[in-house]
Amino acid sequence: MQLIGLTGQAGAGKDTVADILVDYFNFTKMAWADPLYEEVSAAYGGPERMSVEHLKMRETKELPQFALSRASLDTGFGGDHEFERVLESAGYGRLDPVSPRHVLQLWGTEYRRAQDCDYWVNQTRERIAAWKIRMRHEMADAIRDDDQNYQEPGGIVIVGTRFWFGNAPSGGNEETVVRENGGRMWHVWRTMEGGKPKSDHPSDLPLPIRTGDKLILNFGDIETLATAVQLALSGNDIVNTESE
Repeated sequence: MQLIGLTGQAGAGKDTVADILVDYFNFTKMAWADPLYEEVSAAYGGPERMSVEHLKMRETKELPQFALSRASLDTGFGGDHEFERVLESAGYGRLDPVSPRHVLQLWGTEYRRAQDCDYWVNQTRERIAAWKIRMRHEMADAIRDDDQNYQEPGGIVIVGTRFWFGNAPSGGNEETVVRENGGRMWHVWRTMEGGKPKSDHPSDLPLPIRTGDKLILNFGDIETLATAVQLALSGNDIVNTESE
């Protein structure tokens, strides 16, 4: 079983790579941002007012929305909401619209990580540990019952691994969590318009490529990307999907 941390800019193809690993190689997909989306949704009134699905919509991710303004926060979520002060410090008036991307960035970093740099990584540590226990139980049950249809899990793929800080405690480092669990980083790279991250916010900055990491250059179609994923699993460290 493998643990893979996928990293790369928005639109590079991380989710597509993860879906290939799930569909063809029996991986379980996780994302560092799953609890982030759930918390932001709850802070703005829950599924009826601001659903996780709406926050994830690529088409409106950059669009400022009144539904995400300071005035739209659910004051019942956590009482005196500290996040409103974070928005105010970022320059937003009470009725100013805010984009989903910026709300998620501010909530994840300036709000939660400022409280505890281990806040998000500890949740993922717990999810990885719970998955390993569950897989051991399922394997033991399959062996006991002589289940001929049992498929050994390929592992876990975690989408959106970011936040490498040279002076950060190891607990606050998403990359470190992958490596301390025996995992490897896969960098998915695709030329973006302008060739630069969407912003200089820490969540948009690329991780450095280290010895032992894998690099997928995603310039082709879905079929060539699937082949690249298979080659990476087979041991290739650099895979280029561009046609010669």
